[in-house]
Amino acid sequence: MAALHTNVLVRLIVRDDPRQNAAAMLAIANVVGTGEAAFVPTTVVLELEWVLRSRYRLSRGEIEKVIVDLLSSSDVQFSDERAIEEAVSWFRDWNADFADCLHAALAVAAGREPLLTFDRSASNLRAGQLIPET
Repeated sequence: MAALHTNVLVRLIVRDDPRQNAAAMLAIANVVGTGEAAFVPTTVVLELEWVLRSRYRLSRGEIEKVIVDLLSSSDVQFSDERAIEEAVSWFRDWNADFADCLHAALAVAAGREPLLTFDRSASNLRAGQLIPET
């Protein structure tokens, strides 16, 4: 099963480079044509959110929709899919960065909570816990 890099997903989503968009679509079609789904590592999802937010200025709602749409696609398979779904839910419901939501969701999935942090917004997540400064 082939894995996808962040830049392949970005080309598919933002379509700002017609040649790379076409090449990305063909590459995924070739993978799917073998009867498999393309694999998306959790780190790619994390970087994808960062690129869409910082480079392309997508809103939280737009980013959430992109990730939800990817999760619902039968053409891709994710590592830690349940944790990514949980992170998207927390990202929608809490005022925390997507990265913090994903860190916390992965900690929960590993049975290792709370996520100890100095970040107040991350500590507000269900799995977060603020470390008091001394």
